[in-house]
Parts: sequence; C-alpha cells; structure tokens
Amino acid sequence: MVAVASLGLDIGSTTVKAVVLKGDSVRYSAYRRHNADARGALRTLLADVAERVGDEPLHCAVTGSAGLGVADVMGVDFVQEVIAGTAAIEKFNPTADVVIELGGEDAKITFLHPVVEQRMNGTCAGGTGAFIDQMATLLHTDAGGLDDLAAAYQHLYPIASRCGVFAKSDLQPLLNQGAPHTDLAASVFAAVATQTIAGLACGHPIRGNVVFLGGPLHFLPQLRKAYERALAEQVSSFTTPENAHLYVAIGAALVAGSASPTHSSRQADHSSRHPGESRDSGTVPGNLTGSRVKPGMTGWGEDPGTVPGHLTGSRVKPGTTGRGEDPCTVPESASSPRHPGLAPGSPQPVRGRSEVSASAGTTVSDLIARLSNRVLIPLNSARMRPLFADADERAEFDERHHATSVPRAELADATGPLFLGIDAGSTTVKAVLLDSEDRIVFDHYQGSNDPIAVSIQILRRIHTELPDAAYLARACVTGYGEGLIRAALRLDDGEIETMAHYRAAEKVAPGVTSVIDIGGQDMKYLKIRGGAVDSIAVNEACSSGCGSFLQTFAASMDTEIQTFAANALTSAAPVDLGTRCTVFMNSSVKQAQREGASQADIAAGLSYSVVRNALYKVIKLKDASQLGSKVVVQGGTFLNDAVLRAFELQTGAEVIRPDIAGLMGAYGAALTAQRNWQTGERSSILGLAELDGFSVATRLDTCRLCQNHCQLTISNFADGTRHVSGNRCERGASTEKVPAKSDVPNLFDYKYKRLFGYRRLTEDKATRGDIGIPRVLNMYENYPLWFTILTRLGFRVTISGRSSHELFETGMESIPSENICYPAKLAHGHIEHLLDKGIRTIFYPCVPLEAKAVEGADNHFNCPVVAFYPQVIEKNLPRLQDPGVRFLAPMLNLNDPAKLAERLVDVLADWNVTLEEARAAVQAGFEEDASVKADIRAEGARALAYMAERGIKGIVLAGRPYHVDPEVHHGIPSLITTLGMAVLTEDSIVDADSSALARPIRVRDQWAYHTRLYEAAGRVAATPELQLVQLTSFGCGVDAITTDQVAEVLERSGDMYTLLKIDEVSNLGAATIRLRSMKAAAAERGPATVSTFGPLFERRLFDEEARATHTIYAPQMAPIHFRLVIPVMRKLGLNVQLLEKASSEDVEAGLKYVHNDACFPAIMVVGQLVNKILSGEADPDRTTVAITQTGGMCRAKNYVSLLRKALADAGYPQVPVLAISVQGLESNPGFKITPSLLVPAVQALVLGDLLQTVLLRVRPYELEPGSAKALYDKWDQVCQEFLQYGGYSRSLGKNLGYVGLIRQIVREFDALPLTGEPRRPRVGIVGEILVKFHPDANNNVVDVVESEGCEAVLPGILQFFLMPLYSAQHQWETMGIGRRSHHFKKMATWLIEKFQAPVITALRKTGGKFDLPPKMADLAKKADGIISIGTRAGEGWLLTAEMVELIELGAPNIICAQPFACLPNHVVGRGMFAELRRRHPDANVVSVDYDPGASETNQLNRIKLMVATAHKRHRAGEPVPEGEDALDFSRLAPAPVSPVDVWEDAGV
Repeated sequence: MVAVASLGLDIGSTTVKAVVLKGDSVRYSAYRRHNADARGALRTLLADVAERVGDEPLHCAVTGSAGLGVADVMGVDFVQEVIAGTAAIEKFNPTADVVIELGGEDAKITFLHPVVEQRMNGTCAGGTGAFIDQMATLLHTDAGGLDDLAAAYQHLYPIASRCGVFAKSDLQPLLNQGAPHTDLAASVFAAVATQTIAGLACGHPIRGNVVFLGGPLHFLPQLRKAYERALAEQVSSFTTPENAHLYVAIGAALVAGSASPTHSSRQADHSSRHPGESRDSGTVPGNLTGSRVKPGMTGWGEDPGTVPGHLTGSRVKPGTTGRGEDPCTVPESASSPRHPGLAPGSPQPVRGRSEVSASAGTTVSDLIARLSNRVLIPLNSARMRPLFADADERAEFDERHHATSVPRAELADATGPLFLGIDAGSTTVKAVLLDSEDRIVFDHYQGSNDPIAVSIQILRRIHTELPDAAYLARACVTGYGEGLIRAALRLDDGEIETMAHYRAAEKVAPGVTSVIDIGGQDMKYLKIRGGAVDSIAVNEACSSGCGSFLQTFAASMDTEIQTFAANALTSAAPVDLGTRCTVFMNSSVKQAQREGASQADIAAGLSYSVVRNALYKVIKLKDASQLGSKVVVQGGTFLNDAVLRAFELQTGAEVIRPDIAGLMGAYGAALTAQRNWQTGERSSILGLAELDGFSVATRLDTCRLCQNHCQLTISNFADGTRHVSGNRCERGASTEKVPAKSDVPNLFDYKYKRLFGYRRLTEDKATRGDIGIPRVLNMYENYPLWFTILTRLGFRVTISGRSSHELFETGMESIPSENICYPAKLAHGHIEHLLDKGIRTIFYPCVPLEAKAVEGADNHFNCPVVAFYPQVIEKNLPRLQDPGVRFLAPMLNLNDPAKLAERLVDVLADWNVTLEEARAAVQAGFEEDASVKADIRAEGARALAYMAERGIKGIVLAGRPYHVDPEVHHGIPSLITTLGMAVLTEDSIVDADSSALARPIRVRDQWAYHTRLYEAAGRVAATPELQLVQLTSFGCGVDAITTDQVAEVLERSGDMYTLLKIDEVSNLGAATIRLRSMKAAAAERGPATVSTFGPLFERRLFDEEARATHTIYAPQMAPIHFRLVIPVMRKLGLNVQLLEKASSEDVEAGLKYVHNDACFPAIMVVGQLVNKILSGEADPDRTTVAITQTGGMCRAKNYVSLLRKALADAGYPQVPVLAISVQGLESNPGFKITPSLLVPAVQALVLGDLLQTVLLRVRPYELEPGSAKALYDKWDQVCQEFLQYGGYSRSLGKNLGYVGLIRQIVREFDALPLTGEPRRPRVGIVGEILVKFHPDANNNVVDVVESEGCEAVLPGILQFFLMPLYSAQHQWETMGIGRRSHHFKKMATWLIEKFQAPVITALRKTGGKFDLPPKMADLAKKADGIISIGTRAGEGWLLTAEMVELIELGAPNIICAQPFACLPNHVVGRGMFAELRRRHPDANVVSVDYDPGASETNQLNRIKLMVATAHKRHRAGEPVPEGEDALDFSRLAPAPVSPVDVWEDAGV
C-alpha cells in the first residue's frame, strides 16, 4: 500500500507556511509573507506544491490564526495550533518537557508533563514579537540588527516588557543618556525572557528539556541566550529545532495523516444569545479542536538557508504586524452580533465544509479550486460617524484651524537678542528661535534617538546663519533629554516640559483653560485654573493611543503616516476598534479587513481610538465643560487632522490647534529663556569652535553610597562638563569621594529604619528556636508587632533581606498571576531568600483585619491580596513542601488582641506556648506597635518644624505601607529631597484623635490603609505648606476607588493632586517629570490658600415618594436568575425594570464615567444604568437606579460610590441609588428587606439555578433544534408569574405549589427528546459572579462552549449568597467576629438549603441525568486543605470549591472567567490552580480575563485550546449513548463521582 502524503498549512497573521510530509520525509516546505492576501498567497503556494510533489491525493489540515476560515472554505480539517505543535514535538523531540514559543502577538509556554498544559498571554502583548519589532525600531534597526547588537553587550538594564509601547518610556531615557545600543538590545531580550517566565509560568516550574519554537526564537540567537541565562539553573537542556518556525505546519501535516476527526457532525452557531435564547436552525459548522492562536512572529521573513524548497530572498524586516487577512475568510469573533441585514431568528449565512472527506484524500487542484469560492462574510465590526459628513464640515474645520498662527520672520533679518528653545522629546528633537518681538525666526523638527547629535546640528546651523546684528541671548531646553542636552551644550536653562507647554499655550491662546498634548509615546493633560496649572495628568502604565500607536499601524500597512492620516479623512464608515493594547488591536484591525473595511475606514477608526484612550485613560473626561472655554491641543499627533477631528467629535468641543502644534515644547522653552533673560546678557551655549571640538566619553558605573546601588551613566564632555544619569539622589552625581547626605527630612528613610531596626535574640536565648518573617506587604506595617510577640515567646526572628530585582527573579517562576502588583510578586523571592538562609519555619499570617485606628471609618480591612497572599505563597512555592519546612499562615484578626492571643496558642501549639505567655507577648507587641507609630508621628512633627524654619515645602508621599520598600518606590523619596522638598509619610501627619477630614466621604471607607490615606489628604488640604503625591502600584484595583476620592478631598480645597503609578522598572524619568511639574506649577500659583468645606458627600435617599413615583432600573447580572428576582420586587409594589442587555454604548458610558482601572463589572453595570438616562429613555427626575452591595474587602462594595459619582458627573445628582444588601449597609425609607421579600427571593434563586441546570444539560443534545429554548421560555414565564402573583400562573391558569412547580419543571426537561449521540465533554464555568453569568460580559462563553461541541456546566448562584453565611462560624472561631450573628447565620444557611430540598429530590428521580445542587458543608470540605474557609473576598473559597466540585462531577475542563486584574481572583482563582492540578492531575483549567480592552480573539484562543484538550481526553474515554433509553448516566463521567450523586433513594 502506497503511503499518502500529508499537507500541513499554517496560516498566520502575516505569513503562510506549508509542509508536505510523506512518512517522516519532508517533500516540500515554504515560509512566505501573504501581504494581507492570504487566499492569493495560499493559491500561489499550493500551485508550487502541485509543481513540486504533483497533483496526487493527499491528506490536508490547516492551523494558524487565519486558518479556521480557510479550512472551512477548503473543506479540510482545522487543528488547534498548540495541538499541532505538540504533535510535532512528540514526533521529533519526544524527550521535551517544556515548549516556549513566541509569535507576533502571542507568547506561549506549553508544559508537556504530566499532561499537556498551555499558558499564553491574555490582555497584554508585551514581550512578544511585535514588542521586539517596536524596540528595534526605536534603536533604528530591525530584529536581526537588534540580535547583532545584543551579541556585544556588556551590561543589562531593567526594561519593562509589560507593554509593547510603554516600555519605550524605559528605553528612551537610557538612549538620551547615552547608554550603548548593544546593552539596550540585550536588555530588551532579557525583558522578553523575564516577561515570559514571570508572566506565563504562573506557578508551574520550568524544568527539564526546553524546546524553543516560533519566528523570534528561531531567527534570534541572542534572544534564546537571554532565556538560557534566565533559566540556566533549573533547565537541563535547550533545543531549537532546525525548522522551529515550521513546526506548527509540520504538526498539522502529522495530524492530517492521522485518523482523528476534528469537526463535529452537528455544531451550534456562534451567534450572540443569552443562556435562555435559542439558536437558529441554520447553524455554522465549527471545530471541536480548533483555535485561532496567533502563530509565529509577524513580519519574520524567509530564511533561505533553512528549509528545503524555500524561495530565495533576504530576511524580511520585522515591524509589519497587522496586515490583516483575506476578506474571504471567516471572522475570528466567535460571538459576534448577527448579520445586520437579517431579521432576528433568520438563519445565518452558512460557511460549511465541503462534502468531500479530507480523510479520504484530496488533490491540490481541488484545494485551489475551493479557494476561489466566494463566501458571504457578515459585518461584525461596529461603524462610527464619518469624520466629516460633507464638504461643508471639512471646509469649516480647515478655516477654523488655520486661524491660530504664530508671527514669523526670517533669521537673516533678525536683530538684537534671540532666544533658543530646544525640546529633546521621546522620539523627536524640536527647536525654536524667537526674537525680541516674539516672532519665530527659525524652527526645526526632526525624528531622532540621538538628541545630542541633532541638537549640535541645529546649533551649528544657527551659528552659521546668524546675522551679525543678532546674538544668542539665552537658551533653554526641555523634554526627556533636558539634563543631557543642557550639560552637553551648556545651555542656560532647563525647564520641565509641562510648564514649557503651558507657557506656549498661554502665549498662543491667553486665558487657556486646558492643554492636551499627545506625543510619540506620552499624553499630557494640563488643567488651568485662575491663570495657573491646577492639575497635571499623564499616561501612567500604557501608551496605546499615542503617536507611535498610529505609526505602528501605518507601517503595518506599508503606508506613510501622512498618507494614512489623509486616508482617514475620506472614510465613509470608520470602524469602531475600541480602546485596547496597541498590539492586540491588530486582531480588531484584521477582523475589519476580512469584512472588507478599507484602509481609510481603519485609519479613521484608529484615530477615534487614539482620542478615546486620551479621554478615558488620561483626561478621564466626563463632560466637555470640564475642559473649559479655551482648549489648546498640541504635540505631533495633533498635526494629524483625523485625530484632531475625532477629538472634537468625541468631546463636542471646538479646540485650538496652533500652526506650531508640533513645536509647542520648544516654543515654550524659548519663552522661558526670554522670561529669564537679563538685559545685556549673552548665552553661555557652545560656540562654533567648541562644537567643532565637541566630544563625549560615556562610561557606566555603580553608585555604592547606599544599598540602592544605582546604575549610573556618566557622560564627560570636552569642555569638562559632566552629566550623570541613573542616580536616585544628588549624592550619585557628586564629584566628592564621600558626599554628605541631604539633611532635608525623608520620612521614608526614617520609617524603613525604624520598622526593621531590631536586634534578634542570641542563639542561647532563643528557647524556641529560629523563625523567619518575609519583608513583604503588610510586614511594612506589622513587623514591629510580630517581631516583639515572637521574640517575647522565645523565638529568634530572622527577617528576609532587602528587596531587589535580583531577589524578585529568584521567585518569579512561582508567581501564579502575571498582572498582580509588584509588591506581591516580590513576596515569592523573599520566601526563597529565607529558605536559602536555612530557615525551616516561616511565619506569614493572613490578616484580613487591621486594628481600627479611625472611629469614622466604615471598616478596617486589608485588600484581598495583602490579606490572603500567604495562601498563594504556600500553594505555589514547591520548596515549602520540602520535608522539615513549616509555613505558618494562620488567619488572624489584629483588631481583637484577646482573640489573637488565643489563636497564637493554637498556631504555636508545637512549641507549647501557653495562653498566659501569649497574652503577655501580645500586650508587649501592641505596646511596641503603638510606640513605633508614635515615633513616626514625632518625626513627622520634626519635619514640619524643619520646613517652617527654612521655608521649604513638603510632599506627603502617600500610599501603602509597603511603598516604603526602596525596591518598590525606586528612590522617589530621594528624588523629592533632591528637588528641595521634605518627604513625609501619610502616617507621620495623621492623628486619629484629631481628624482634619470632613465626613462622610463619598466612598465606603473599608480599607485600613486607605482610611489613613483619606485622613492624610484632609490634613494636606488644611496645610498650605504640604502637597500630596499618591503612589500606586501598577495593577492595584483598589486604587480605582481611592484615587478619585483623594483627588476630590484635595481639589475641594484648591490643592493639586499628583498620582505616580509604579511597577518593577526603576526608571524615574516619568516620575521626575510629574514631580518637577508639580513643584513648578505650585510656584506659578503663588501662595497657597486654605479652603474650608463641609462634608464631601450627601446621599440622595430612596424615600416613600420615590417609591410611589419612580421607576427603578436594575442592571443585569445573571439573565436566568434576575428575570425571576424582578417579579419578587414588583410583588412588593416596586416599579422595577431589568436592563436585560449591556450594549457597547453602555460600556462606552462606563468607560467615560468610571475610573478605567475599575474592574469590568463596575464599568458595565454603571455604564448600563447611567446610559439609560443619558440615552433619554429614562426621566432622571422620576428614576431610581438599584444595585446590589456586597460586604467584605472586595472593591465591589464600592460599586455604589462609583455609581453615585458617575451620575453626578453625568449631570444627574438627583437620581437616588438604591443599594440593596442583606447586611443593611445603607438604609432607605422607601425600601426594607423583610421576610416577605427574602422568602420569594430565595425561591427565585433556587428556581433560577434549577432552570439553568436543566437547560444547559439538555440543550446540546436536543433532538429538535430550539426545543430546549422553547421549554425554558415556558417555565421561565410560569416561574415569573408564580413569584409575582403569589403562586398563581396566568399561563397555566392555575395555582402552583413551590414543590409541585419544581417537580413539573424537572419532569418536562427530563422528558425532552434528545439525540442518541454520546455525551460530550463537560466544561465548567466559574469566576467572578457577573462575568461568569452575564453573556454580554463574558462574550457569550456558554454559546462558545456549546458551539465547540461541549456541554456547559454553570454552578448555581445561590451558593454565592450562602458562602458568607456559612463562613460565619469560621469567622467566629478563628477571628472572634460575630459573637451573636454567627448563630443566626448558621440557622439561615440551614433554612435556605431547605428551599433546595425539593430540587434535590426531583433531580434524583431522573437517575443521575442532572447534577444535584451541592450542600455548603460539602463544598467547604472540597475547599478544605486547598484554601481557608476564612477567605471571603469576592467569590472567596467558594470559587475554589466549585472547581473541585466540577472536577468530581466529570467536568474537569474549567474556564475561570474574571475581570482583568481582579484582586480576589489572584488568590482564589489563579492562586489555587497549582494546588488544584497537584491534587487533580486531570484538571484542564484555563483562566480568561475580560475587560473592555481585552482581545476577544485572544479569549477565544484560550478557550478553544482548553476545548481541544477536552476533546482529546474525551476521545480516550468510553462514551455512552445519550437518549431516552440511556438509563445509567453515572457511567458517563470519567472523573470520580461526587458523593451528592449517590442514589440514596434509588428504590423510590
């Protein structure tokens, strides 16, 4: 029998790869660019295949990001990319343990043992091929050139790879400082390796034999070496296959030759529907194992020496991502809206496979012919208003924006003093020369990353062309390169760029109220009030939406940016591309291209996106009036008419763009030079002769004057001038051998030393031995307490060493969540450090509650990460499981010293600690804690006295206790003292006995550290000598609540508010700009004044009048359940309307009116409610909005405050917010929670859980399409009537009992005719409650699961509400909380579960067909040993328990859906995956982040990969036919069966 050849096609974002195998022999291979024409390139490639191997029958399979649609068109199998890659690895590298693959937008790690498990980037494309492209462009080379540079490196700099654009903020200052390109190139590669390991390993150690795949790792040897350096100590070997960039195509060929089917014979469509909505009969065939994961790196061209049959040619330069795909291919979105031209319920266009069976073999000519078929592609991308509706609009725009011009004159005619301004920006150098009449006589604008060379060129030209009658009077420089250029060229002045921009705007438009500047990689917003800068905002953690954002996409389409911008103006239907990561937006762009969107439509859509990023992420604009009457826009990006027009359309404001918009920084610098000039003075700038002899010698050094060990770049110039960069204080730049420390008060220094300045017991006095404490998180608050307690008990306490980036790297592979804050990531390294020191007992308690310090605060929680992170450490650091190692992480309450003593007796039982000893130690500990706090306040008083004596200002650098860590704050306190201002901490000025804060405040004051933050803001507002700067760590979701509140406190008194967002990278360029801007703005404003004001917040009540006259609008959270809850409220006489769907307009409103660092549920829910009024559908004077309010430490407790602020900002402060909580956190005269509400509400939740269970169980198997939906509709209506009318159903015309209703529902769903197909793989869905249940929040994940040939399993909602009730007993026993209430809550749990009893009875009678709702006690047992029952933030321990429950019910395939950067999920979700997999090796869990800016395609990729694994495992099982005659359903689940499925009443 002659072997049939196999063809594997890998169709990526910019390339197509083909491999023909016959046996194990490669008959043909190719790697080609498709230049946005995938179909055409593929036809050409297939013609070459036919010419090379003949038109003989062969098997074919397709993979890659654009492969699914092509597979459908050609009628061949589609293979998920990782499945294909794994097949090739297993065939050719069977000893591999781990595969690391980089692509253009993706980074992936695949762990092959014990089971295949894959991790890929979710919401950020930092550290991928496109990131390397962008960094290479910044160094004026391509990726290959970057690799050549890196080969000669001497030194590595820390560079962030978290964002494909914003990392330029780390690289650019190093370029400006003269750092060698060789070192920077290697540093980029090191950053990529760190990002992959820290961000993707997620607690799974990288061990054994590692294989590198993908374009970047194939073509860049120095990138591979960066990984090898990072992993050398734990990896046995590294292998890069010769054809690494073709491995996925090879794998597809291998799979094509196998017998495994990859498509289902019966698939659901991907149309958008709620769990209770029907599918259309015209379904779209999907794939069972498919995913559209991005393949090898975009733009990586052909390597002629590598692959047989490859076309000759040079390596294609990278940097051309996002070319898009063939308009014939199927859109990537699997949950897109229906075709706009079709009525609801109409069949969707079918994109079916050919009837030809690929497994039987097909010919290449057949494939080419099928590619010629035309396929209808629905338009899924929303469209926006054209930038110009007609020619009149364009003419008016042009006329208006040519009106503002700056006077000019010729340099040759200049006389007298001239004033030079240079703006050395992030990517350009600009210069302006003014004469004494404020006319521009010379200007220059040039892109460059060598500001010295360009500035010398400019200066040389000025000197050469300067007429004899004129002279350079004074020169000033601003921008990123200010310090370097000032030193190199001996300029007279340096000015912070924000003040230069303000002075320029004020000159151009006197009385300016707002200045908005968008440059190459940064955005700035200056708010002007009373002729002075009132506030300054800049982009903090992401540069998507800056000038480089547009340049990236223009380059990806082989278009000059000028042409790209001009095309945008001609668009008739701009594509709505949203706001998201620059790189991930490629997915949206390619989707639009496949739908036939023109380049003009995409360019216009991107222009809108730039503006929306600026509005939502930087300006946080709520209303156009916020900008004031005179708005000046500037920066190179605003030279783009499309961006300018989009800004005006989005804000509704007419703005002023000067004709020198790109030169405003230099113009402001020239004005500053003119302002500082003294008559007769001449500039000290270098003359022509000195320019001829100019030279610079740059060397690197490390400052060792303190433990920061700053990495210095020292530039020595020919005239003896010296410039030092990289130093965090003035000592590093000093020429003295041992420079003296500044005597300006620095409370950060003092507090750090006071906290940790303890001497431990000697070995002979340590009667109970050694114990270690990590120097992390809340230990920066509580270490004196714990040190004193443990020392009194006879332990020798060892604290881990000082934090450093090297220490971070020692623990980074055990970090389970890539987007958790840097202080938490450091904790892993600190534990490793203690273990390295031989410490065998480590004490790191979970502390949910701090001691209450301020009486007016609502509570005194820690944030979920600080409170519960010890559990994450315990479950993710393998060394903590070593024999003899004890990790003590008890749940302790610091607000109850007596209970704390009792708990310590239990915790330290192995050391025989008595209660008497514990009480004495606790008392001593709290006394020492009070002493430390008193000392810090006393030092604060001394600092204030010092300031008063010397007339200097002070900065309260406010944040968390752990921001005192030098590795976390990166020397910002020293930077402030260098600027001549004292540094104080928030706790050094706050006195709990004399609060300066007027309460109540708008937010729920629930967190202990933030209470102190608000109090400090109140103190600063009342103290003219102080300014407040808030520190926040990147990824801190809690600060989405705190930052706005602190700003409100300060702004009510006329103070400036400054926020600094910090991460692991120590470059202080952006922080320096912010701090210098604040100091300069404060000086411009003149003497500070103190304003007094009343309470910051006054709540509008829902009273009896509102009850009688208002419509109450409630947001959707869980469609099946909330449809039943609403009738319960109507029964009480409330006019309630449920907002069923959340539209894109709702999300847009949420982005506009909610802090963009808030989680997705907050943005969606608030957006729904606010937009209902904004749209005109609701009368604000007769409207109340309702929202549920949870207790505890999750920020969800503050959704109410976010909603109230949004309503006020939208202009509707009169709208009452009805906050509904069982805890009674707020009271309203018009609404009371009574038994008449609670009983039917519980019934509604039970019935909702039941309907959800039975519907999801039968719908995938329904014999008649739509029958399950019809049955659901019937009983949904009956249940609503039952709940609203006291048991009567109008539909059925009779009264129903609660038990009878349940029995009938189960009976009819059990009797629904089903197909005879085997049971499908079961996929559980857990996560944050709204994202888990709300289809519009999770992109219809249930539909996606079902359309992929699986059965979706959603745990019920009732358990979420029972979880805090059940946990009350644990709270009482471990923390002494709820002396009285824990009895009531235990009884309430028992009573509510009684409502579930009829459901359990009815479902049991179906013979195991339906899952039974679990008891809380059973769930708690499942969580026990994995996570503490005291973990109550968010979904708390319940989420972990649900995952265990699903695994035991035969649904080991789990989607954990959460909002991006969800704090509790760092602990209860991702934080527990490692332990879950350890206990249940069959667990196939994927974590999916949902966010307004997240890539839906990326989400689908992750889900589809999990589904592919599920199908692969399922095929290895033993399916049982499904249908009416299939009685023994218990045999269907391959995993262990839960005890709740035991047939206790089998004989009934």
